[in-house]
Amino acid sequence: MIFRLSSAITLGSLALSLTAAREISKEEVKSYADEFFGQLIKQGQLPGAVVSVVKDGKVIFTAGYGYSDLESKSPADPSNTIVQVGSISKTFTATSLLQLYEQGRIDLDNNINYYLQDEDKAQEFVLFSNNYRKNVTASNLLTHTSGLDTKMLGIVTNKPQNIPSSLLPALEHFPLRVRDVNETQAYSNHGYTLLGHAISKISNLPFTEYVRLNVLDPLGMDATTFAPHNASDPTMVKIRSSGKYKLAVNYDKNHKTGQFDRSPELYISLLPAGSLVSTADDMTKFMIAHLNHGAISEEQRILDPATIDLMHSRQFSPSAIADGTCYGFFETAYGPGLRMISHGGDTVGQSSQLSLFPEQNLGIFVSYNTNNIQTRKQFVEGSSIVSLN
Repeated sequence: MIFRLSSAITLGSLALSLTAAREISKEEVKSYADEFFGQLIKQGQLPGAVVSVVKDGKVIFTAGYGYSDLESKSPADPSNTIVQVGSISKTFTATSLLQLYEQGRIDLDNNINYYLQDEDKAQEFVLFSNNYRKNVTASNLLTHTSGLDTKMLGIVTNKPQNIPSSLLPALEHFPLRVRDVNETQAYSNHGYTLLGHAISKISNLPFTEYVRLNVLDPLGMDATTFAPHNASDPTMVKIRSSGKYKLAVNYDKNHKTGQFDRSPELYISLLPAGSLVSTADDMTKFMIAHLNHGAISEEQRILDPATIDLMHSRQFSPSAIADGTCYGFFETAYGPGLRMISHGGDTVGQSSQLSLFPEQNLGIFVSYNTNNIQTRKQFVEGSSIVSLN
């Protein structure tokens, strides 16, 4: 069911206010979000949702709607509901890789094989053959232009104990390279997993530990981890021992009964591509850091301003008039002065959206505990389109 036009117009007027120079109150955002999510839940489109909005370096709104668990009637809460953000994970992987670039430890335009060799440089990683003229680079993998075939095998598992600490076994089902670089764009979970493996090789740390120590901990994202499958992961230990947090239950809409059924409990095997879990509150810290030139404060800096500018800049586009791809984000230009960089994330029974408007210093995160791509895009993207009319 598509959201009613009257509400979409209200949504548009809010986005126009958000992207304007004037201050906007929490009450304005709340009024609009209450209507938007209230109607979706009333219409039976969502079990629950969490949302957070930041502007000009401040959190201006967080809220939860509906239930994170229908059976127990646990309310969705922005501070303590743990959600699967799916492919938004890739923005964290890209951020981590850009840290290593900033430190001079990786050249984004160099052959990625170089960073996947053993320490003695005696054995080169064999995933990429020499059947094509151009080398695959980190830049290609970041923008999905490496020429890799799209492959779904090995992405999820229902046995979290089978997910190894090393990423190498997860790459056993690595897809073939079917075209030269930059010929076209083909979305690749395996490509980002390979970047995670490169991060691990360069830093000499497990991927999940590198991100925790260098991105999540510095930002104070205490309820965010790439390792929800690992009971001994330090963040998961804190989450479970605190008694504060609750993992959102994922649901699929049963179109015969009109009810929500529990989704199968699955875990993402390709950790750098999609395993991150977080809260709406934690995501405000990541959004503010990206919008505030790489830092919440000078004591909580994850990237230098020049690196943030590089990461947020268009790196690939199929044509001069088409939307582009940045490092870790997709770019959408709605018109003069209104440019969004974003990433969606969908797992079995969960949909999330992270959208940044760098020029307006505005960030929006939303997550639903059911698959509803249309409405999570509508909350952010539809509003910006309407605001230009």
